[in-house]
Amino acid sequence: MRRTVLLHLSLITLLFLFQALGIVLFLKGYLLTRVVIPQDSPVCFNCSPRYFQSVVWILVDALRHDFVLHNSSLGFKDDRPFYINQMRNIQHFLAHKPRHTKLYRFIADPPTTTMQRLKALTTGTLPTFIDIGSNFNSYQIQEDNIIRQSKRNGLKVTFLGDDTWMSMYPDMFYESYPFPSLNVKDLDTVDKGVYANIIPVLKRNDSDFIIGHFLGVDHCGHTYGPNNHIMRDKLIYIDDVIRSIFELVNNNTIVFVFGDHGMTSTGDHGGQTLLETEAALVVYSKRPLFDAKQDYGQTVYQTDLVPTVSLLLGLPIPFSNLGMIIPELFIPVLEHISPYQSKMHLINSLRTNSQQLHAFIKAQNRFSNDIPHHEVLKLQNEYSILEKMYTSISSTNELSDFKTIENQYINYMAKVREICLSVWTKFDTNKMNAGVIVLILHVILLLTILFFMTKLSFSLILAKVKLLDAVSVITVAFHSVSLFSNSFVVYEGKMVTFLMQSFMAALIVTKFREEVLQLILNHRNLKWNVFIIQLYKNVEPCFKIMVCVHISRYSHVCRDQQDDCTVLEFFSKPDAPFSSGNYLIAISSILQSIFSYLIFVLAIVYVLKLIKSVFQPFVFEKHAQKLIVYSLVVALCGIFSEILSVFMYWIYVAGVIILIFSMVKLSVNQYRKNEAKKNFSITLDSYSWILLLIWISVSFIVKGMNNMLLIPLSISLIQFILLTQILSKMHTISSLSRATLCSLLSYQFFFSFGHQATITSLHFDAAFVGVYGEMTPLKLPIAGLFVTINTLASQVLSALVVPLLLPCQTWLKNGKVVLSTMHQMQLICTLLGTVKLLCSVVAAFALRRHLMVWAVFGPRFMYEAAFQFIFIVTTVSSYLLVLLL
Repeated sequence: MRRTVLLHLSLITLLFLFQALGIVLFLKGYLLTRVVIPQDSPVCFNCSPRYFQSVVWILVDALRHDFVLHNSSLGFKDDRPFYINQMRNIQHFLAHKPRHTKLYRFIADPPTTTMQRLKALTTGTLPTFIDIGSNFNSYQIQEDNIIRQSKRNGLKVTFLGDDTWMSMYPDMFYESYPFPSLNVKDLDTVDKGVYANIIPVLKRNDSDFIIGHFLGVDHCGHTYGPNNHIMRDKLIYIDDVIRSIFELVNNNTIVFVFGDHGMTSTGDHGGQTLLETEAALVVYSKRPLFDAKQDYGQTVYQTDLVPTVSLLLGLPIPFSNLGMIIPELFIPVLEHISPYQSKMHLINSLRTNSQQLHAFIKAQNRFSNDIPHHEVLKLQNEYSILEKMYTSISSTNELSDFKTIENQYINYMAKVREICLSVWTKFDTNKMNAGVIVLILHVILLLTILFFMTKLSFSLILAKVKLLDAVSVITVAFHSVSLFSNSFVVYEGKMVTFLMQSFMAALIVTKFREEVLQLILNHRNLKWNVFIIQLYKNVEPCFKIMVCVHISRYSHVCRDQQDDCTVLEFFSKPDAPFSSGNYLIAISSILQSIFSYLIFVLAIVYVLKLIKSVFQPFVFEKHAQKLIVYSLVVALCGIFSEILSVFMYWIYVAGVIILIFSMVKLSVNQYRKNEAKKNFSITLDSYSWILLLIWISVSFIVKGMNNMLLIPLSISLIQFILLTQILSKMHTISSLSRATLCSLLSYQFFFSFGHQATITSLHFDAAFVGVYGEMTPLKLPIAGLFVTINTLASQVLSALVVPLLLPCQTWLKNGKVVLSTMHQMQLICTLLGTVKLLCSVVAAFALRRHLMVWAVFGPRFMYEAAFQFIFIVTTVSSYLLVLLL
């Protein structure tokens, strides 16, 4: 038996590595890359006029454009969304001081993650998934940036806020006030800390460049979503802070208030939807800068901020910048300046910006061959023409000539950005092809192994095909092919629910037919009423599962592309207890949590009853029951006391680990003493209790800070036990059907646990299940592990269920038969997963130029790759645990 185990583990390991090779090859070609040029713009004192003595950046994380824009149609109605028309001070400045204040749409390039956004805002570069450079093991920004240029040119930079900046720009600040940023439940510490320190800094007036990074709006979005009374309070607070800063600055200071990205309707970000990419930018100065007529729809790219601020402070533009200055900030609106002088200010600034871009394109051409040679020649040609036009402009006073060269400069810089954007969205098709070929070979290899293992021919398979097997093949084929459609991927949760219900309908038909035959054969003289009652009792669990599947769809969350989607208020992001003095909302939130806790208790009681009816008692059963009771106490503490819940949760986890270790130790000792041959039926009973304990411990991570998720978790637990009860007694169901059911379960649980295959749907609040207080570096590994478990819990739990899906009669046979059946189930599960992975890879490859590639197909492929990785690892772990028990 030991040799069989080693051979199987070796085979699974080789197959896993082969699959991983295909995924890595495809990722290397799929994830966009660019070469980082290790070059800085030269120090140049007094090389360009300094328009302002100081610049203030007020970065309000996740400040969406519509948070600032006044919506006149809604006005101040009580029923308007909580985030609409709350920033009244900014609106006052825009309305009453239009020559001093202006609002822009501030467009972020995806991905809209904070780290990528901060890099773009300081370097002026376009983000990609991988920047090839020397900073693989550091967050430190290696590219030329405005912070480094400020220090090199003798300017004093003061920073206040998110401590992420300290790791990105170490030893760069004249003065710094960093605050911890990872606790998304903390809405006030960073904001109050920044406000308390920025006012004295402004009053001292000894800094040239001040950066204040406020995090409260972003954290509020992550925790409660944008349409929440807490978001209203936070926006009003930020609005008051901005008013204080505007009133305090002097005439030689310009203030930029902006968001690094927006947020979705659920308060998340990371993707490329309009809600995520459209932030706000407000520019203010006590000097007149703008025409009195406001245009709130004017668009500025976030990369444009770097060259604009650099030239306003008289700094060289960072070398790798791809942004373009905001022209109207370089047209002095002063009475003593003639129109000719005013236009020359702008033309000189545009020329400086173009010179920097021209130098960057030449260097990029030297360091890499990314930009096609003919495009480089075209750009050089255009730049030469611009230089000739600039030389001739000094001899004319015609304003139309100024407008012509201004447009030419703008067009040239826009073209440079467009070419670089197209180059850095270029895929390596050779590596992608290689990855697809490896995965195809992996599928063929798995099929070959299964044919040899089962000793079946195609004709024999066709002769033995049953209803449930046919439904299994159709289900897997439909799910796999649907990955090529963006609509099906967007509504995958509904589709999986439909497929699960269809499979259960086929299972009911199969079960019904088996039970009718069984009752007729065993009870020929049975009365019809007794016959029907007996038949219903046998088929009843299938109908209960259908109900569970139907109910689970109500906990699905919406994704951005689902315009017609609505989420039950019950499962929406919770309100903070007793925040803002709104006791009615707080009490409602607690009552909802108590209700979900009661559902959880009833589910545990029902599951214990089912386990005792299906499985036999085992040695440590009383200890397991005590742990389960203790888990209910942990869940109750989670409603009222966070710190007590964290402490008691770790005690529960420790208890589960000790119990598993004790069971394994007892089994090993018995095996060594040869007291008895290994009894796999006893192993099955022990494993079922362990799985229940693990399921409960994972449930706390899955629910995160939202106690309402205990309801879908309870339903999924009941569903799993009912399925075990049904399949253990149905001996005619093939391994293919059992594996298909396991696969469908994993996807159904994924969506019912409140997930979607998007970057923005990650539940970061799960990081705080096992930790309390500020997120320190020591806590980060645990936090990362918990977020991973939360995201992939559906795959973990479904993989752990695999041994229990085998028929009971298999466990009563000798060890060789048990292991052979488990090997077959594992390989079929791996095959089904690899088929879906292959289809998601081919879809991402074939549709790489699709409009929704990074919103739909890219994330779906990455999730599928993670699913298969964790599923294989967990099935192997469950296999080893069965052997050890």
